[in-house]
Amino acid sequence: MKRAFTIMLMTVVLLLSLFVPAGADHLPAQPTKVVPLWNADENWDTPSGFVVDRESQVEGEGCVSIELGKNAIVIAQIKLPEVDATGMRYLEFDVYVSDLAILEAWLDTEGDSVGISSSGQPDRAEKRVHFHEIAMQSFVKGCPRIGWNHIAVPLDQMSDIEGGGGKLDLSQVNFLRIFIINWSLASVPEAKDWVLKFDNFVLTNREVAFDPHTPGEWQYDEDKHWRYCTECDKKLDETFHSEHSHPPYHCEREFTCYACKQVCGPYEHEFTRKDTSNRMCYAESATCTRGALFYYSCARCGERGTETFESGKPREHTSEMDCVSCDAESHAYQCKRCHSQVGEAVSHDFSEWEMVREATEEKSGLKQRSCAECTYVETQEIVYVAPEPQTPQTPAVPVAPSDDGCSAVIVSGAPAMLALIAVAGWMLRKKKQ
Repeated sequence: MKRAFTIMLMTVVLLLSLFVPAGADHLPAQPTKVVPLWNADENWDTPSGFVVDRESQVEGEGCVSIELGKNAIVIAQIKLPEVDATGMRYLEFDVYVSDLAILEAWLDTEGDSVGISSSGQPDRAEKRVHFHEIAMQSFVKGCPRIGWNHIAVPLDQMSDIEGGGGKLDLSQVNFLRIFIINWSLASVPEAKDWVLKFDNFVLTNREVAFDPHTPGEWQYDEDKHWRYCTECDKKLDETFHSEHSHPPYHCEREFTCYACKQVCGPYEHEFTRKDTSNRMCYAESATCTRGALFYYSCARCGERGTETFESGKPREHTSEMDCVSCDAESHAYQCKRCHSQVGEAVSHDFSEWEMVREATEEKSGLKQRSCAECTYVETQEIVYVAPEPQTPQTPAVPVAPSDDGCSAVIVSGAPAMLALIAVAGWMLRKKKQ
């Protein structure tokens, strides 16, 4: 039960980060201009799930009162006389909550909203603030409490509703709407007793100050001290015991805590803090494969440990690469900074073969080709091959015409002489006949 209550309170504070109590002590000087939207009990259209309460109003003649556990949907909307709110920066109104658990329930729905319009219709040209959006987007700044709380919402942080009416025209604000969905409360037994009230809707041009918490008495255990806000019961100022309000702290010796005045220590170091803002904890700069390295520090006193942790993104590889892992088929590149391979190996882009040295009987030849993308050079040896012996060619004998019109073949050398003798013998034999 205690744990659930603590979670509820943390959620409440987050939700009401833009809430400012109505007390004048915590608001700045009065705005130079206030444009009232509604603070009475008249002109509400289509009443559904609410009543006008005349007993617990902050200003005016009444307030919109909603019994959350009894109505599934609450719609309270009012047509306003046209209001010129040019230059206004905040929508301000007061909310009464009977139980802080109401604010926790708002986290479960995106429908609950307060909106203003300039189209004369509640769902056109409207800006609205979702209580769910306040819970999700805001920081813990305010101090919510049971009873009346003041809400101040910057207009530029309100959502624009989609529709055919265009954007909100501050020079003619003419509609105000409260829309509450209670479906998320169906399973909450306590919801039947919850009451929510709205009052005093205005537009202003002032900067809104947030209400500070009201710290109670210090509480402590062996390691830490803390205190609770007396208004909203939020846990505040939880820190380790220390002799000083600022570093250096101490772990090794006994001391009196500056805040809760308890005698504390000595303690063993707890090297669990990741403090990247402490230059004493800096170890190494980032590389191409990892972020920067920092030493863990003591969560209690801030002393530097010996173990490191990584923080941030690695650096990009340098654009200047060295070629590595070259073989006959492919090559790869490595970053000059971190010397790690970048990308996959790719095939060489070879040039044509070039003759380096002709082969001779005394020495073999050599040719090479190189890759156009890296420095790899491939070479091949050329073995000398002796030329084959050449057979002499016998010249052909010219053919001379004979007396009888026949052609004779003229040859040279011994074969020619034999041929001539044979021809002469044949001619003599023919004459004798």
